[in-house]
Amino acid sequence: MENFSYVKTTHTFKAIKGEDLRLDVLCSPEPQAQKKPAILFFHGGYVITGDRQGYPRWLPTEAIRRGWTFISADYRCLPESTGHEVIADCVDAYLYVSRILAKDIYSIDDNRIILAGGSGGGYCAVACAQQLIRNYNHSQRVASRNTDKYTHFPRPAAVLALYPMVDLLSSWWTAESHEDSTLSAKKMELVQTKIRHRIANENFSFGEMFAETDEEVYEQPRWELVRYILQSATFADHLTGIDGLCEKLASKSISSSMQIHQEKTSSPESYEQLKSDLVPENARKLFPVDFDNMSSEFPPLFVVHGQGDRDVPLEDSKVLVSRCHQLNVPVQYWWLEGLDHCFDFEYSDLENSTVGINDVGLVGLKSIVSALESLVGI
Repeated sequence: MENFSYVKTTHTFKAIKGEDLRLDVLCSPEPQAQKKPAILFFHGGYVITGDRQGYPRWLPTEAIRRGWTFISADYRCLPESTGHEVIADCVDAYLYVSRILAKDIYSIDDNRIILAGGSGGGYCAVACAQQLIRNYNHSQRVASRNTDKYTHFPRPAAVLALYPMVDLLSSWWTAESHEDSTLSAKKMELVQTKIRHRIANENFSFGEMFAETDEEVYEQPRWELVRYILQSATFADHLTGIDGLCEKLASKSISSSMQIHQEKTSSPESYEQLKSDLVPENARKLFPVDFDNMSSEFPPLFVVHGQGDRDVPLEDSKVLVSRCHQLNVPVQYWWLEGLDHCFDFEYSDLENSTVGINDVGLVGLKSIVSALESLVGI
């Protein structure tokens, strides 16, 4: 966006123990004659690191080109906080945009707010939309109570999920180690102790700005937490705050698979029952593709995922799309051949890109923007 004119302002939408949670608003310097769509973006980083500046530049560029507003919000991160706090922050960011920004400050049509996010932020966007639908339905039941926090707010117009991590009870996240640069056993123990200490002290973090190079990323304090959680395959433990959840899922799913193989039967229902047995009721809303969290009322969904993604499996997105098909939720998806995780960070301006016109990523991203525009208008 270096050669693209825009205005940026920063707003506090919430405070946690005196610490401000902020969002950045990027919009055209030209006043808009009418209300326009907006994109509320949640950054990636495995829901552990990253910050509100961690967005692919093509997205605000294409938004501002159309007179839309682009908003990027921080949220409390794992492992100091759980998924409950993460989703609560994302919901509050949405309510701030729809109730405050859209009403008093910016040319935002509160009926045309798109929730978006990449990787861990894709999780945030999907889980936030699901929670907003639950809150919206609740608000209709208590509409006469003006004191209810969730009365009178519009539902999201759409959800854009870029290579989202959403199938978080699959073996990829509960039983397999995915960190190439492994920590030593001693280092793993030290990081585990650090995490427990921070949780016990009720510390929290709004993430950390990504370094500019891969080499520098590995030196960042919060990337050490990412490496530990991926290597120990304990993501769901930290998402829920339940120690040992992933280990139980992994051991029981393996034994169940062996039993199924020996009996020469196939029983996908058995693993679904296993998840229900191990995940308590109050934690189930944290898993977007499980426990009937996806409903027919979910907004139109747009999903993009590189087929060469080594960090978040394509299967996560495929399961999400499958759930939408089962419920007749409008969904469009792009499986982009050969592209890895965060491929879209290579693009800043789709209309003035220096790559070839047949570039897989460029063609895919242009198609996504066109599809969004067809849905929400200009």
